[in-house]
Amino acid sequence: MHLDPLISVVPVGVTAGTAEVWVGSLSDWNAPPAKTRLRYRRPGSNAWMLKTVTESVADWRWVLPPEKAGWYRTMQLTNLAPGTEYEVQFGRLTDGEFSPGGQCFLETLPSALPAVGAPPFTVMVGSCFYSDKDQKQTSATYKRIYGDPALKPQLKFLVGDLIYADVGIPLFPMEPARTRRRFLDAYKTSWTELSGLLRRGVNVFLPDDHDFYNDYPFEPLASPNIVALTHDGYRRTWVKCATACVNSVQHVSPVRSFSIGTDLSFCAVDFRSLRSTTSLLPAAEFAKVEAWASHLTTAGVLVVSQLVMRGKGSQFDHGLADFTTQYQRLILALTQSQHDIVVLTGDVHFGRVASVPFTASGARLIEVVASPLSNLTGLYSISTSGPDQRPASFPPIPVPGVAKRAITYHRAAATAKKSLLDYLRTRTHEHFVTVGFNKKGAKVAMTVDAWRVRSQGSTPSRAYPRWSTELR
Repeated sequence: MHLDPLISVVPVGVTAGTAEVWVGSLSDWNAPPAKTRLRYRRPGSNAWMLKTVTESVADWRWVLPPEKAGWYRTMQLTNLAPGTEYEVQFGRLTDGEFSPGGQCFLETLPSALPAVGAPPFTVMVGSCFYSDKDQKQTSATYKRIYGDPALKPQLKFLVGDLIYADVGIPLFPMEPARTRRRFLDAYKTSWTELSGLLRRGVNVFLPDDHDFYNDYPFEPLASPNIVALTHDGYRRTWVKCATACVNSVQHVSPVRSFSIGTDLSFCAVDFRSLRSTTSLLPAAEFAKVEAWASHLTTAGVLVVSQLVMRGKGSQFDHGLADFTTQYQRLILALTQSQHDIVVLTGDVHFGRVASVPFTASGARLIEVVASPLSNLTGLYSISTSGPDQRPASFPPIPVPGVAKRAITYHRAAATAKKSLLDYLRTRTHEHFVTVGFNKKGAKVAMTVDAWRVRSQGSTPSRAYPRWSTELR
């Protein structure tokens, strides 16, 4: 089957019985077709199910209106079987004939975690993708993992900075049309480079600051990189474009929670898009996060785009702990749980696994960090870090009613190089993580694997040895 490289078919949501699929094109010279369909089936089956996408060009939505470039629809597939893989094709309908042009694969959520000994329910975690010089190596590495039934992720959490629209912008404000084109080009390039990854398994996107601009929503300081955004009027135009793309392309929700039967509960939280200079989320949305954490009846997985086990940032890079009131409320809600909670996150350009007991009963907070997928290049590539083992204790700021406890650091993956010349000569060391979950009696067995993006061989090399634990 010939796939149109300008067409994207990206799974963006899933339950045990439904799935959401984003179809469209981010190219500025690929005209939208009129009659289009999705068809889907279980692998090996000849029985296709058909769903109408559009009957006319007017049915498409534009990513950045009034720009007539970048068109899409998000379609829901229903009556699916739980824990089942589906092949989905998108194509034109011409004289009653379906001509496929795009394809993806997705798997619905299982009704329960698989028992120990069976392939686990696996999620992938990655962040920070700069497309320059990646040459589809990130996708190639992911495809090798996806092709191994014992390692294959059913779900991907892509936790921010999948574009860097703010890197290298002109010193002076651009016209609105040119700004819209810049965002469309940035997404088109990243989505093309990541196509092999995005169309294999369901994607849950959580934006971070570079999907807007560095340290959004704080007023940018007059650094040469983003000095144009110090102009209030232009910054409003820029943010409007960034927000439209986050909503229309990444299909982001402020708070998204779901469970795997009665075995494991997930909550993915966008702490960036609706952030103000004083709060991480509006009150009503933040209350949903508190309620999820406070009422867990199973082990939980909290997915965010910045580290929870990290102290306050700086005037250039505010972290979760800088929003003292809501951060304290988040930690208080987490520590009320009698179950282990795993945080999956990225952002910081290093990888690590850390844990801390946060209740007298021994329930733990475990944090898995995966960053970057593809680092910045040239002089910008110095945006790296060694395996940071700070803070020494948690919580990093005082939280009334929560005692500080020592953090144990289990694994680390560094991206930093030895000298400035090393950054100019070669790429830095990037990775992503897969986390597997199996039912083991009353507990959940969890494994963490970190994979080097630019490694060779049928199975990618590891950024650190596998780490295993059991969740209660």
